[in-house]
Amino acid sequence: MCIVDNISILPIVVRVIKSRRMRWAGHVVRMGERRVVYRVLMGKPEREREREREREGATWKAQAYIGG
Repeated sequence: MCIVDNISILPIVVRVIKSRRMRWAGHVVRMGERRVVYRVLMGKPEREREREREREGATWKAQAYIGG
């Protein structure tokens, strides 16, 4: 059975998936801000990401170069 044969079923499947996603999102929102899942869904990190320090010395290309 090919998916093209069942093309009439696809809108129903999509509707069910969207409905379940919305139900799950509502559940997560009710959890509260202290839960990790809530912070991930809402995009609220615990703290700012630290900036990477500048590396001293050469780049990996320069270090991998075998002179000549």
